[in-house]
Amino acid sequence: MIAIHHRKGSFSDKWIEYCEVHNVPYKIVDCYSNNIIEQVRDCKAFMWNWGHSDFIAKKFVLQLTHSLEMIGIVVFPNIKTGWHYDDKLGQKYLLEAINAPSIPTHIFYNKSKAIRWAKTENFPKVFKTRNGAGAMNVKLIKNSKEAINIIKRSFGKGIPSYNKVSKIKDKWWKFKRDRTILSLMRVVKHILKSILPLRYVAQYSVERNYAYFQDFIPNSKFDYRMKVIGNRCWGFRRNVRENDFRASGSGLVNYDPDLIPEQLIKLSFDIAKKLKLQSVAFDFIEHKGSFKIIELSYSFGMTDGQTELGYWDSDLKWKPGKFNPEYWMIEDVLEKV
Repeated sequence: MIAIHHRKGSFSDKWIEYCEVHNVPYKIVDCYSNNIIEQVRDCKAFMWNWGHSDFIAKKFVLQLTHSLEMIGIVVFPNIKTGWHYDDKLGQKYLLEAINAPSIPTHIFYNKSKAIRWAKTENFPKVFKTRNGAGAMNVKLIKNSKEAINIIKRSFGKGIPSYNKVSKIKDKWWKFKRDRTILSLMRVVKHILKSILPLRYVAQYSVERNYAYFQDFIPNSKFDYRMKVIGNRCWGFRRNVRENDFRASGSGLVNYDPDLIPEQLIKLSFDIAKKLKLQSVAFDFIEHKGSFKIIELSYSFGMTDGQTELGYWDSDLKWKPGKFNPEYWMIEDVLEKV
């Protein structure tokens, strides 16, 4: 029996579909219930695609995951896969610990030390908050003065995780790119969100008392998003936005598998294996002939063009044809059980 917490629009849609098609026993559980442990106790596995903006889930999901693993239940995502999700600070330490090729990152928990660093460091640098997706709160800091200003803000009133102005600008850029009614409606929607006191927006944290900078890689026209589930890998190239340096969230995607270097496929497999990740999406950028990790995430969008084309196996052989990544997740859980 597999316990599945169902959230419409998440991986669980396909997990449930898989169980029904293949006659796999499962039951729907409610992770927010007081008796969730008892709900899951008679199951061999537990699966929950919790999201980075689920503020309630983030209060207890890692504690629940660890507790279920302690009594022998196979969990997806397990602790090794999920603890660093939407946590750039954690990712820095994790990648440095295994000597993974990553963008040099500078973190400060002391305002004075951060300012001293900013006065002598070479710029530009990329400033980020520890959480956020789609290039939210990712800023190019061009000089020492800008760095000191944002450091003072980080150790003062803080940086809101939900940036209203940035969100509206992002939706406006996508409207200019797509020129559709739907994209225009999204602009209007986020303008209304910025005006109306919506309860869920108020739940976003204000990030303060740390400053996070990454080295800036100049003249990059694109990055790579590489996804690994078990012994399968797929990926694509994302172009940066016009007059910008960010590729994340641009939607300017090229799914041609011939654009993915074999070296990058192997590297993705190697790091996923070394970290013992059940599922991961890496954001890579190329610099001076080598690939560097920008960020990683256990959860990611599934609706991409390459799921229609094929994937690479762990021998780096191309397997053409349509596939369901969510099916792989549940198959790997069943194999582990």
